[in-house]
Amino acid sequence: MTPLTPSAEMATMLLRLVRLYEFVILIRFLVTWLPIDRGAGWYRLLLGLTEPLFTAVRRLVPPVGPFDVSPIAALLLLSIVEELIKMVFTV
Repeated sequence: MTPLTPSAEMATMLLRLVRLYEFVILIRFLVTWLPIDRGAGWYRLLLGLTEPLFTAVRRLVPPVGPFDVSPIAALLLLSIVEELIKMVFTV
């Protein structure tokens, strides 16, 4: 296996972080459909990790009727970020 250049290592690390955050958003989205204790520590952590992005997205993309589309818009935004990382670092 050939060693990665510093820029490739940076790109790999950034892509992993973005994908991890996408996974956290997916978990948050799925958990909203389950009957859980909304005061649980892990759920508050999940909210703390995702709500800042969702709040920013909600300013740009209003709800569609009774549906909050901010998780979908956030995932779309993160996929764009992934592509930009790949372009900048030519991964």
